[in-house]
Amino acid sequence: MNGCKTNFCVAAVLIVTLIISAPAQTDLFSAVLTGDSVGITSLLGQGADVNATKAGVPLLVVAVRKGNLDIVKLLLSKGAKAETSAQFETELTQTEKTLDGKTQDRKVRYSAELTPLFIAAYMGQEEIARILLDNGAGVNTPSKVGGPSSYSEPKSKSITPLIAAAYGGHEKVAEILISKKANLNASCCDERVTAYSAAKSKGHQAFVGLLEKSGANASIRFDRVVAPTGGRLDGILASLNTSGEIVLLGEDIRLSLTILDVIAR
Repeated sequence: MNGCKTNFCVAAVLIVTLIISAPAQTDLFSAVLTGDSVGITSLLGQGADVNATKAGVPLLVVAVRKGNLDIVKLLLSKGAKAETSAQFETELTQTEKTLDGKTQDRKVRYSAELTPLFIAAYMGQEEIARILLDNGAGVNTPSKVGGPSSYSEPKSKSITPLIAAAYGGHEKVAEILISKKANLNASCCDERVTAYSAAKSKGHQAFVGLLEKSGANASIRFDRVVAPTGGRLDGILASLNTSGEIVLLGEDIRLSLTILDVIAR
C-alpha cells in the first residue's frame, strides 16, 4: 500500500481481523458440533483459532465429547493441542435435610477440569484415545471434578484416564493406556477409588482381570469404622463407605459432563 502510514495500516489490519475472527470462532464451534469438516477447514483458513475456547471449553474437547474421530483428527492436524482441558466453574443449589426433618437449599460451588483423554477414556473411545496419546496427551494427566457431597464439603477430586475407563469397564481403552505406561495404582478420594476398586465395584470382571495381569495392586482400602457391635459389621460399614465414594465420584463425573454439554451448545 503506497503512501500508507505504518501505524494506520497495522490498526486497519487489526480491526479487520477482529471483525472476521469473532463470528468465525462462533461458527467454528457450530461446525465442530455438527461435524462440518469443510466448514472447519474454511474457517481455520480465514484465521479462526484451532485452540479457541468457549467459556473455558476448547474445540478439541467438544469434538471428543461428540465422539467424532474424523473431526478430532482434523483439529489435531491443524495444530490443536492434545494436552489441554475444559475448565469451568458454576454454582449449584443442593437441597439438604436438616436434623428436624425439614429441607433447606445450600449454594455449592462446582468446578471441573476435563482433559480430552479423560473424556475419551470414560466414553470408551478407543481410536480417539489412541490418537490423542500419539499427539502428546498425558496418559496420567488427571482431570478434576468437585461438587456436592453428602460426606464432606465440596473438594476437588483428581481422576486419571485409567480410573475413568474403569467406570465403564472399557478394557480396550485400558489396554491402550497401560501400553503407554498408565499409573495402575493412581487413586482418588482419600485413596479409596482406584481403577481396580472402581472396576471391581461396577462388576467389570474383564477390566479387573486386565489390571491384575498388568500388576495393579489388587486390594481396596477399607477404613475401619467403629461400630457398637464391632467385628464383621466394621468391615461391612467400611465397604459401604468405599462403595459410596465410588458412587459419588461417578455422579460427579456425569454432572461435570452434563455441564460441559450445556456450555458447548
